[in-house]
Amino acid sequence: MCRRFSALCLAVWLQGLLLLQPVNGQQADGFSLGVRETEPVSAAEQRGTFELPQGFRIELVASEPEIAKPMNLAIDARGRLWVSSSLEYPFAAAADAVPRDTIRVLEDTDGDFRADRSTVFADGLNIPIGLLPWQDGVICFSIPNIWLLRDTNGDGVCDSRQVLYGPFDTTRDTHGMCNAFRRGDDGWIYACHGFNNRSEVAGRDGHRVVLTSGNTFRFRPDGSRIELYTQGQVNPFGMAIDRLGDIYTADCHTKPVTLLLPGGCYDSFGRPHDGLGYVPNVMDHLHGSTAIAALALGAETMFPAEYSESTFDGNVMTSRVNQNQLQRRGSSVRAVERPDLVSSRDPWFRPVDLVAGPDGALYVADFYNRIIGHYEVDLKHPGRDRYRGRIWRVSWAAADEQRSWKTGYGPDLTKQTSEQLVQVLSAGTLPQQRLARDLLVDRHGAQAVPLLRAGLSSPSGQLRRNSLRLLSQLGELQSADLGQLLGDSDETV
Repeated sequence: MCRRFSALCLAVWLQGLLLLQPVNGQQADGFSLGVRETEPVSAAEQRGTFELPQGFRIELVASEPEIAKPMNLAIDARGRLWVSSSLEYPFAAAADAVPRDTIRVLEDTDGDFRADRSTVFADGLNIPIGLLPWQDGVICFSIPNIWLLRDTNGDGVCDSRQVLYGPFDTTRDTHGMCNAFRRGDDGWIYACHGFNNRSEVAGRDGHRVVLTSGNTFRFRPDGSRIELYTQGQVNPFGMAIDRLGDIYTADCHTKPVTLLLPGGCYDSFGRPHDGLGYVPNVMDHLHGSTAIAALALGAETMFPAEYSESTFDGNVMTSRVNQNQLQRRGSSVRAVERPDLVSSRDPWFRPVDLVAGPDGALYVADFYNRIIGHYEVDLKHPGRDRYRGRIWRVSWAAADEQRSWKTGYGPDLTKQTSEQLVQVLSAGTLPQQRLARDLLVDRHGAQAVPLLRAGLSSPSGQLRRNSLRLLSQLGELQSADLGQLLGDSDETV
């Protein structure tokens, strides 16, 4: 027993020593430096620096020159990966210059998870961050507006640009950007408004909102109305919505996980909360850094069951993907620190966005850079990299073998009938369910109503829940439907 214990201790010590081995000569304490002292490595070399729990794997989806500095990711109902990336950041292009930034669509056509087709959907953008594929295009932020970019002739390239909301304020800082667009259970799009700007914006209905620094807001995808959702936080960057409809954000300067309550007021920089609407934090720890960006949920993935209540956060200072576990007591939530999901010995690894794909994997936007600090390092520092960027795919290896489709980052749901989409509402991954819901509302509409009403009597709690939400979105929810489900045994219903 003593020999086995000694061997175990030796193995643990050797593993720790391996994690501390230098990359290009820099020791582990280099992760605290605002300006990394190492040199960049190729994507293939970087892949060898990652550490993940046993049974997980990480694969390269795309890297430079296919993409530049990735900001936000999204996967559409066809299984394609959309990425906003910027050469301009951290300075917006001058008013008399043509911006150089893009939104690209990445496709895996041979089933190896590596993007082998890259299409520039829209160029001439100015530090685009938030994006959400919608109908025949994408809703995105590009200074100074939220835009609807459409492909009206089906050639895969944007040919129509419409301002939905704006202009937003970007005079004080390029941190004050709209990011992490997520379609909510009510059909609205939820988003974060970043740091240090004061935006006053209205929809077509004339309702005006004021967003001061780190607020969250929601808006109709047709440009008709925008509403303030929460106040406070400092620089929220990253959002996820769970099966209960609860919304969480990551904030670079308050907490890695924040539970949003409508009308809530949160901790912020130099601003008192409003007292009546104050929402307590769900966690106290910071994972060794306030530079937190991105948030995804284990429940959205096909990871093992022990990750089903996990949150994953991108820690751009320590070059890790942190993990917390959500512990629920009634309607209250507490985030408890758990071991990291991903760590890297390369201090250039900067996970700025995390998105759970319909295939059950976790996609990581890596801003790969010597410098990530904004105020901490001169914005004109010559060491800032403007060329390199990577996207990584983290998956549970056994789950990849269960795919029923051969190519793409999810099944092509656009070719499915209403009946097939309703089946996805019952058995698909959480991201698949959301994509199917959007298609049923946006494309199928009234013809899906009988199927959804029948779904209220399904033995599947997921289908009952999704049918209830979609009937509400379509304006077809009846008192009898509510009465039928008031005593449902499934808490999500």
